[in-house]
Amino acid sequence: MRIVEEYGDHLQLRSGNLRGGALQRLAADYTSHQFVIDRDKAEESLAKDVASLVTAERLLIALMGVLAGHPLE
Repeated sequence: MRIVEEYGDHLQLRSGNLRGGALQRLAADYTSHQFVIDRDKAEESLAKDVASLVTAERLLIALMGVLAGHPLE
């Protein structure tokens, strides 16, 4: 957890995009890569600015189909 916090602090220093307490919420509530953080959750409580998908990302999601919405095991 210390590594997570240090990395998060580094990212916050570079971007300044995290809302207050976001790093602590990320470390406590999203303990593995299996947890999905959707756009609404990111905007609501984690980040000040959440970018929209670019055309290339939309194309990739369309090509992946249903696989894009499901984590791999």
